[in-house]
Amino acid sequence: MSSFFSMIGERTSKGFTGAINEIKGVVNKNHRHDEEHEAEADAVRTAINESHRFKSFADVREGNFVKWHVDGEHYFWSVSELISSARECIMIQDWWLTPELYLRRPPAKFPEWRIDRLLKSKAQQGVKVYIIVYKRHPDHVGSGMLLTRAPVDSTRFWSHHEKVVIIDNHYACIGGLDLCFGRWDTHSHPLADCHPTDFSQTLFPGQEYNNARVKDFYEVWKWVNNSVSVLEDIVVHSLTWPPKVHMTLVGPCSDWSHGVLKEHSIQNACLIFGSDIELIQEAEHYIYIENQFFISSTGESPQVQNLIAKALVERIVRAGKEGQRFKVVVLIPEVPGFAGDISTGNDLQNILAATWRTINRGGHSIYADIWACQEKLRQAGFEPRDYIRFYHLRSFDRINAPWPSFINQMEENSGVSFHQAQIALAKQWIGNPEVWSPPKVAIKKPEPTQEGLLVENKEEVNFEEVDFPATVEEAVEIVEKFEAGAIGVREDYQVSDSIAHHALMDSTNLTQEKWLGTEQEELDSYVSEILYIHSKLMIVDDRRVIMGSANLNDRSQKGNGDSEIALVVEDSDLIDSRMNGEPYKVSRFAASLRRKLYREHLGLIQPEPLGVETDFMKPAPTPNPDEFGLPEDTTVADPLSEDLEQLWNKTAQRNRAIFSELFKSVPSDLVHDFEEYKPQNYVPKTRVGHLAPGQSLERVRQRLSEVRGHLVEAPLEFLIKETGIWENAFWMGLNPTAPVYL
Repeated sequence: MSSFFSMIGERTSKGFTGAINEIKGVVNKNHRHDEEHEAEADAVRTAINESHRFKSFADVREGNFVKWHVDGEHYFWSVSELISSARECIMIQDWWLTPELYLRRPPAKFPEWRIDRLLKSKAQQGVKVYIIVYKRHPDHVGSGMLLTRAPVDSTRFWSHHEKVVIIDNHYACIGGLDLCFGRWDTHSHPLADCHPTDFSQTLFPGQEYNNARVKDFYEVWKWVNNSVSVLEDIVVHSLTWPPKVHMTLVGPCSDWSHGVLKEHSIQNACLIFGSDIELIQEAEHYIYIENQFFISSTGESPQVQNLIAKALVERIVRAGKEGQRFKVVVLIPEVPGFAGDISTGNDLQNILAATWRTINRGGHSIYADIWACQEKLRQAGFEPRDYIRFYHLRSFDRINAPWPSFINQMEENSGVSFHQAQIALAKQWIGNPEVWSPPKVAIKKPEPTQEGLLVENKEEVNFEEVDFPATVEEAVEIVEKFEAGAIGVREDYQVSDSIAHHALMDSTNLTQEKWLGTEQEELDSYVSEILYIHSKLMIVDDRRVIMGSANLNDRSQKGNGDSEIALVVEDSDLIDSRMNGEPYKVSRFAASLRRKLYREHLGLIQPEPLGVETDFMKPAPTPNPDEFGLPEDTTVADPLSEDLEQLWNKTAQRNRAIFSELFKSVPSDLVHDFEEYKPQNYVPKTRVGHLAPGQSLERVRQRLSEVRGHLVEAPLEFLIKETGIWENAFWMGLNPTAPVYL
């Protein structure tokens, strides 16, 4: 009992001390820099930064081996090998870290590769484990582990956003991927993960399957509309130290995050190259951008501070005046990752408005400023879209869970509901009885069909209570009992549990896929969702790359917002290629990464078997396989080729047309205001992400078989008449919370 009161006293004392220090910090914003010794330290750091490229805290490092990974499956596998190889220490910094995350999948095949189990095993071997996360409670941390998180004694608008894994101070992984739910994905980007007769194939057990746009979690057969919109097309990059790469580590940090004066070297890296020459302005031919956000200023916005958009405009205008062929290609999410309906969600509208104001609305956007500077070119028939275009990614799939003819009969035969089986599966693979083991859990029931984009009625939310298995053994028994319910109903091996691979270079055709339910059940099983781009990447001229955790917005770029980290890579291993039809030297690292991304987005890669290791999945120094000789790689080699530009744009246009026809997907250029957004005009009475009514199965199969890759055009005319979204008090400097969104 005395130890209990001692603990209470210690925590009270710490809390009181923390509160006093917090008050001091609020009263004196300069409290870490106002004493003589602090000012001296700041001066030394500033002098060091001034001597470095991009005014970064880190100098240029030569002779490195850098390897890229595309999509979560490859990256997480690489991280798993590195953590497993650790002999001295493991350091992890994340915005969010999920202990129950499986680095290799499916979990049934790789149970030992769950992060908490892997880190515990290494700690028991004597490896020191250090973790920094943003506001994650440090309870249940084992011996040999040190967990640090942001304080919770006051409201903070900024976050530690870096994503870093360092092994033995020799290997490091850096990029846009936290080790958390919602980040693992494959090149196929499946939306379906329902395996009624073999739950061991499940890739996303439990609540990892979620949709940030719909808030709640649903059971699989009814919530296919929610399945994996958070699964994103992410580029993540691991690095180690040897051969021919020059690199500079950059990262905005400030007083709140690191106790130092403001540094915005990532924005500098985007804008500054060499001796005060802008990196974007130094681009000779081509810039490729993938980012979770695209919020910037051309120089006339009081709300947005970073000037990356201005640099793009100036470079494009110069190319236009000189008659130079120059391209900027930008990929961003189709919809921001905020819950709710576009017509009512203020957070959604704020981010959309900021993006639109950057691109083509609000008076001083990229397109508007290019137009204003190029009157002579307009007269000659040129326009901004000849220089810069915007795109999104979208996927489709089919859920193998016909309800009346199969799942319902399995429930009756087994005496186990599909809900119960799913909860048992979650218990089996992501359960942690020491942390959370309630007797029952509540599952949100499927909503009946409603009109409009989102199927949710927050005033009438129905839940079903399901018993939570007390043990893993009980959970396994429940799952096996449900699976056995298929006996006598049908053999399920003939039906694919996912058909997303048909968007890639698959040897079969979607129209040949088997289905054992009714036609209506199959129609009900097709789904489409956005692929949420989470990358933070820019490639210039197939020679230079900047990649890391920083978004293209003020929070990441201005220096005293979110803390970030990124890497600027220049590879001296040059290879022969072509640019605008002419011979051109490119760097192996930048060119191979850009070509791989192009091929995936265009569907010019082969589907990969799950859980089979390739050299792409191994950490550095194992190099990525050389694909430069492949015909499909040659197709995307020259980013300024007219043939490639035609292939790229026609693919994006065709895919967009198919999704608009079949799913009435939103956003859409067919919807210019909220009146057209209404069900009777465009958005049909249907469930989120499902086929619009009145489609024939033959037509659906044929049209989806024509989808290639995941690329779609950005609908820049969406809600173009709703000027109140981007011209309101928020954009007049009257909303003090604006910097939090931007």
